[in-house]
Amino acid sequence: MALLVEIGIIILLILVNGFLAMAEFAIVSSKKSRIIQHKKTDSRGVQAALALCDDPNSFLSAIQIGITLIGILAGAYGGASIAATISPWLAEIFPPFEPVSNTLSLLLIVAIITYFTIILGELVPKRLGMIAPERIAIAVSYPVLIFAKLTRPITEIISVSTDFVLSLLRVNGRNDSAITEEEISYLMEEGVSAGIFEKSEKQMIDKVFDFTDRTIGSIMQPRPDIVGLNLDDSIDEIIKRIEETSYSRYPVYQTDLDTTVGILEVRDLISSARITKGLLMEKIRKPLFVPNTITSRALLEMFKQERASIALIIEEYGTICGLITVHDLTEEIFGTMPKENETDPDIVARNANSWLISATLPLHELDEALDIQLDQDTEHKEYRTVSGFILAALGSLPKTGDTLKTPKYHIEIVDMDDHRIDKIILTRREDLVDKKT
Repeated sequence: MALLVEIGIIILLILVNGFLAMAEFAIVSSKKSRIIQHKKTDSRGVQAALALCDDPNSFLSAIQIGITLIGILAGAYGGASIAATISPWLAEIFPPFEPVSNTLSLLLIVAIITYFTIILGELVPKRLGMIAPERIAIAVSYPVLIFAKLTRPITEIISVSTDFVLSLLRVNGRNDSAITEEEISYLMEEGVSAGIFEKSEKQMIDKVFDFTDRTIGSIMQPRPDIVGLNLDDSIDEIIKRIEETSYSRYPVYQTDLDTTVGILEVRDLISSARITKGLLMEKIRKPLFVPNTITSRALLEMFKQERASIALIIEEYGTICGLITVHDLTEEIFGTMPKENETDPDIVARNANSWLISATLPLHELDEALDIQLDQDTEHKEYRTVSGFILAALGSLPKTGDTLKTPKYHIEIVDMDDHRIDKIILTRREDLVDKKT
């Protein structure tokens, strides 16, 4: 009977050791944001778990004290008590080992206790703590918190000693647990593989991260593409230009774009029976000018503050180099959407391996649409568009019919707009196509 009681005590010690090990792993592995989500179901457990997460030193020291004491008690009690009980049995069953029966029984008991301590007191509880960390942390945190308070005098001494040793080793005791963009992207990728997230959702998150750091130079409509209204023209010419282009907003300038005086919202003219230049000047709104070095995120905030939806972009020498709208910014996150008065798409498929492409298309949009990378190091170059890549590769201004070959693609310039490349035909190299087929 006494032997059964002794075995029961050893088992209880191992289970307590397992409880502490599980609590340690669960609390350390838990995310505070997920713990807070359970506040309605177990407020006391959530508060305790959050308290332990905010002060890990106290509970880690307390748990370590508990585990160490249990290990000492289990070894000492098992060796002194149970080993002495089974030593006569071992000598009776194996008479040749009678002289060393006490030593053998001690080794046997220590081996058995160690085995069950590793399995039931360490590995299994820790695995459980990692599988469902938040739920287990909430369930065990309150008793762990009480235990930590009871052992606070001892844990304070241990914590101070630990910090002192770390300072001698010149180690910063703070844990940088901030989540990075790379970790979020990786988690989203894992979620897509597991079927939790849609692929489009991951792509949108990646675009949001890219959007926050991207400068507007790769998003804006370049100066040659800006359609504005010249006050030097007659009112009939201005009205005709509005009717032919059918945009909703226009920069209004005197002589050229660099003397832009305002932005005209066409809807402001709809209720007018007769349109005159005087009316035009009354309706124009103050233009928003931004530097070409501003980030997309900063520009979006500026749009919100100024209650504007269009901005003119100024380069370092003070001239207007482009125009950008809220529509252009939202496309960076949600993908290409139909634009007002858009009749000529930037990419037209000719066949499976050839496309008619607008040379003003940003290289990152070409990559997103067709998974085509003309330049692996685009981010570190001054150009951002297909046209910029061609000019950099050729080193001179091309003419209609000129071609350019890259390791994977054949590029033909099919349309020039004065000194600007307008359209190209991009074709996969024939030898590469043949290999694929």
